[in-house]
Amino acid sequence: MIHYITLRAFVHATENPSKVETALRLFIPEDCEINTSKTEGHFGNPITVFTAKLEKRACKPFMEILKCLPAAELSKLRREVEQRVDDDCNFHIRLDKQSACNGTVRLTRTEDAIDIKMKVKTYPSKRDSAIKIMEGLLSNAQVL
Repeated sequence: MIHYITLRAFVHATENPSKVETALRLFIPEDCEINTSKTEGHFGNPITVFTAKLEKRACKPFMEILKCLPAAELSKLRREVEQRVDDDCNFHIRLDKQSACNGTVRLTRTEDAIDIKMKVKTYPSKRDSAIKIMEGLLSNAQVL
């Protein structure tokens, strides 16, 4: 039901890159590669971008981890499925980077986040179908 999952986290100059990597590793298998790229902020500050991609069987453990969200946050995800699925059948969430550093899974709306994009398998590719799939995954606590 999920084709792949992309995770992305920004490491600002004031942050410890190993802590951000630890936060990202909470959601990915040990053998999953984390790609690193360098960029520059609006004021010339250095930013490192960590990205990882989960495919096929690696998506299922991520969904299990996602179910560790507090009940109220899982409920919130269920209510917001329609707003979180884009026209390309991607489901978007943001997980709190600081909480993940401490081994806790929490949603956030802040910029200090691990951005998650989940490509939902639908054929033909239709947003309405992707919404129904995500509602089923989140409502019934199903896993892929």
